[in-house]
Amino acid sequence: MQRIEFDTPVCIYFGKPGRSRLVSSVFEAVHCLKSEKWPARNAPLALAAADVLNRARTGEITAGKARQAFVDAAWEANILVEGESRDGHALTAQRVNL
Repeated sequence: MQRIEFDTPVCIYFGKPGRSRLVSSVFEAVHCLKSEKWPARNAPLALAAADVLNRARTGEITAGKARQAFVDAAWEANILVEGESRDGHALTAQRVNL
């Protein structure tokens, strides 16, 4: 599978200080969403992000839109590192068909 890189990595954390992780690609984002450490795998934005990331793997959606979907899901799960920006657009669940 082709590695689809994000322009800017997304920084997330899984609960413990110093346990942040930089997610740099669509593949890494998919892996994180499927991880047992993801606190809200069945939450609406996580499910939408999984769909968007899979569509990015097939080239249907850009890496930038996939990154934003992952950021939205991380924000929803409260694991987005403070200072990571959200672009203020509509939530991923409303943008899946982009």
